[in-house]
Amino acid sequence: MHLFRQPFLGFSVAIAVLFVVIPQAKTRASPSSLSAPVVGGEDMIPEPNLPIPRLKFGTETVGPNGPETSPIFPDIPGPVSQWTIGQWHQTQIVEPNLMQRNDPSTKDPILGIAEYSFDSSDGDSHFWIYRDSQLNRYVYELYEHNGVMVPDGGANLLLGTKFLPGEEQLSGTVYYQISAKISKASISFDNDEAQTNGAVKAQVLSGFIMQDIDAETGRVYTIFMQIPMATSGSGIDSYQSCQVGKKGNFVFVINQLLPGESMLPFAVDSGPLHDFRYSLTDHLQFILGQTYNCKQPDGTRAPFSFSGDLSNMANWKIKSMYVGLETQNTDHRRASINLLPQGDVEIGLQVAGIDIWRQP
Repeated sequence: MHLFRQPFLGFSVAIAVLFVVIPQAKTRASPSSLSAPVVGGEDMIPEPNLPIPRLKFGTETVGPNGPETSPIFPDIPGPVSQWTIGQWHQTQIVEPNLMQRNDPSTKDPILGIAEYSFDSSDGDSHFWIYRDSQLNRYVYELYEHNGVMVPDGGANLLLGTKFLPGEEQLSGTVYYQISAKISKASISFDNDEAQTNGAVKAQVLSGFIMQDIDAETGRVYTIFMQIPMATSGSGIDSYQSCQVGKKGNFVFVINQLLPGESMLPFAVDSGPLHDFRYSLTDHLQFILGQTYNCKQPDGTRAPFSFSGDLSNMANWKIKSMYVGLETQNTDHRRASINLLPQGDVEIGLQVAGIDIWRQP
């Protein structure tokens, strides 16, 4: 099972509604901590580097307007962030009112004790916020243990936001950078089949929701572009799908690494976070250049290639992004015979320095 593949679209589509935005973009005033210069680039997301730790929390419920967030905000000084912790398929969720300060059990060998920590009541997920005094930034840890894989996905814990209004266009070159490492990782299997069928698995990815509307037909084309960052399985989780809805709208799900890109190993990393930078422009260019075997509303399949205005990257808008986890140790997919836990898996991800910007 690939993280956030077709059954997960109910959540992914709704992300664009869930995340609130702020009204004005800012011009970058200083270079990135990475090597390539970005002076003069324009930020496309609110709060680059996540300097406001008072995040909103998803409630794992969907209302008339999409996924809902809790009306309760964490007891953290300062304004409410435009970033959200999304949670899906959890037995117990991480709640904003169940916060600990300076809990010794959160001690990290490099970052020390988390300033703020949120743990689910069953201990199977947590969200911890550290202050990196050396680099003067917050580091966010997402953690999940086990979970049930159902037709629309496993257990998810995600950090995400919507793009700034007026800054969604994929013109120029759009870059995404993130600092990350695996802070916790373990997996065991109760049977040989669970090692190959995805019943027991942990994954990390960054996802981006892109959209274009055909001016002539009014059809909406939505791409869920996902960059694998770590997996407990072997190899790279490459995946492509295309589905056409009853109204003729197209939905694509693409998990893909481009040449030269790499993933984090599924192992505990005792060192500092690692810096990653991706060209989202290159990723979209790759996607638009492929031919897809699209599933039609009647169940048949037909080839599709992007052409005309749809093949022009400048016409596409990037609506929202997320980075996070999916874990499962129990397989309740429709074809599954064994409905019992088939092993044990956990993963912790530390992230910081998240930014997306356009370079003219």
